[in-house]
Amino acid sequence: METTNQITMKKALKILLVEDDQFIGEWIKRKIESQEKVSACDWSATLKDALNEIERNKYDALVIDLKLPDGNGMDLLRHYRQRNPKPKLLVFSVNVALKEKCLRLGAHRFFDKTTDTGKLIKYINALQNE
Repeated sequence: METTNQITMKKALKILLVEDDQFIGEWIKRKIESQEKVSACDWSATLKDALNEIERNKYDALVIDLKLPDGNGMDLLRHYRQRNPKPKLLVFSVNVALKEKCLRLGAHRFFDKTTDTGKLIKYINALQNE
């Protein structure tokens, strides 16, 4: 018979955060990791590192910034959606003008960095129930 802790661990989420800004990355990673439903939050600061991480690991969700030093988060959306349609792709960006394009490319949700941090965290918590 499984214990409550074993059941909780099975349902815990693994998240990849793709964010190049050091301050924002540290801050949002702490917020995500503080959620009881999250087992791990890996962090990549470049498109190249993010692509390497998704080749090595399975994630329940990716939180993606659009402006990266070596590419664009939309490239990551295209790449990941073609390879693995299951994980949730969550765009977290100040560039709200690209919201509709991101959604067409496979993003499940778009969160504005300036106003939607709380909504992003609530959505991550709701993922466990999907």
